[in-house]
Amino acid sequence: MFRIVFHKVFIIHDKLCRQGLFYFNVYGTGTISIIYEDYYKYDKYQKGDLRMYTGNYECLELFVKPDESKKGSVLLKNVKENTVETKVLKHIYGNWIKFPVSRNTEYEISTQDCTITFAYLSECENIMENGICVLDTTDNYKEMNKEEFLHFIDTPYREQYHFSPVVNWNNDPNGLCWFKGYYHLFYQLNPFGQEWNNMYWGHAASKDLMHWTHLPVALEPQEEILDNLAIKGGAFSGSALPMGDEVYFYLTRHIGPQDDGWDTVQYQTMTKSSDMIHFEPEKEIIREKMSEYIIVEKIILKIILYNIERIKMSKRRNKRNNLNELIILLCMIIVTGIAGYFGIGKADSSEANSANTINTSNLTAIDLENIPEYDQKPYIEINNNIPSFTEDEHTTKAFETYSELDSLGRCGVAYANICKEIMPANDETRGAISSVKPTGWQTAKYPGTVEGNYLYNRCHLIGYQLAGENANEKNLITGTRYMNVEGMLPFENEVSTYIKKNAKNHVLYRVTPIFKEQNLVANGVQMEAYSVEDNGQGVCFNIYVYNVQPEIEINYTTGASYLKK
Repeated sequence: MFRIVFHKVFIIHDKLCRQGLFYFNVYGTGTISIIYEDYYKYDKYQKGDLRMYTGNYECLELFVKPDESKKGSVLLKNVKENTVETKVLKHIYGNWIKFPVSRNTEYEISTQDCTITFAYLSECENIMENGICVLDTTDNYKEMNKEEFLHFIDTPYREQYHFSPVVNWNNDPNGLCWFKGYYHLFYQLNPFGQEWNNMYWGHAASKDLMHWTHLPVALEPQEEILDNLAIKGGAFSGSALPMGDEVYFYLTRHIGPQDDGWDTVQYQTMTKSSDMIHFEPEKEIIREKMSEYIIVEKIILKIILYNIERIKMSKRRNKRNNLNELIILLCMIIVTGIAGYFGIGKADSSEANSANTINTSNLTAIDLENIPEYDQKPYIEINNNIPSFTEDEHTTKAFETYSELDSLGRCGVAYANICKEIMPANDETRGAISSVKPTGWQTAKYPGTVEGNYLYNRCHLIGYQLAGENANEKNLITGTRYMNVEGMLPFENEVSTYIKKNAKNHVLYRVTPIFKEQNLVANGVQMEAYSVEDNGQGVCFNIYVYNVQPEIEINYTTGASYLKK
């Protein structure tokens, strides 16, 4: 009788929201659906070395835990082409890794020293309707149609009226909203186990609040959490605010607590999305920044509480001894306060931060008004091809720095001293960068007009062959195929070749993306290089590379494009 009444209420949308009938299965019964048939099959899935078919999907997403005290890696083999892509696990807790895949292609997945806990295919047409393709963990990695998927999750142990994730632990609902014909539900998810731990944001959508389409995981925890088993946290509770063609998300980032609770940190961030699948890089908007005085105050309080307990428990001591302890404690407090006031014991912050600070004092700003219009050449020389590095910058110390993203999420100056020390090894496998969506990014195909069909590349400011950077959002901009290959690549090759021939030498290398006003797509980039040991005899250039594509018109404000008439 209760089920009938509940069902009637559940399908009345206006009552649903008011009565708050979003109930979450905090025990993660979805996992039972993975192992309900034969446990050995689940164990086989964990060990990998199985095949899958991609169908209409273009991305494989895996959640992988390394075996204890081991690095771990996942290999994806294209069966037909016999090519292998390997990803080494980065974090000691859990890793969310993505492989770009081709449609209608068979792949083989294998693991080494790690366990896959959740796997699905994403990036397909009309994903709101089709959802992710969860890999059949009961038998094999294969594409499940809707009937197979319903059987996969339809077990006697799984909540059918209350929302449940595909696998593992979930709790608080977040970001509940209506956007472009769908109700959207985000929720805290641990894709690695059936217990509360580091929180991701899972995502599902529905048109009736009864039938849910599972979508790609939206947000992940901070890297410092995934690299430290002593602390937990991640993407905590938040809200969604639809505004026009975008949805703004506001959430709390949580780090801690540790054993005594003193090291808990919480701060608020904001991100947004126009398709509810891809999210812009988060921007920190509110943080409780503890002053030195608050920190000292907490330390003193800890000392006081500790000594009070000692005094209480010290029954053998007389009142005189207790009084002496209190006097000593008071002196410690006074000394600590004086030290805090005068900065005694404080590290030299200017020196500590210098290694991560980009020297911008000598940068020559480019006035786009003085840059001639593109004239069938991918780049032009600036300042007689002489870079603007000063003698003070001529160092043989290796470094690599990247600017923080600006308020629009755009990259700034990337600056490095290129040498063997920071260049990737010859056998190092280049990682995927598809997870980064730089400002102005839009998928645009022009077959027969653009080499490789796609207009835009994710362009490294400092190329991979020079610094080994993969999915670094501070080093990737939206650039045309033409700018990337015809404009930047020859100069990157020049620097790389020089270092390979002169293994002990260094090349100062700086790339500055040039954005006009509020444009999301850079109009071009300035590239500067100077070989240090031979005073520029080996490498020396200062150029401006146009971010253009012949025969294509680009709206630099938004990234939209179209064929020229």
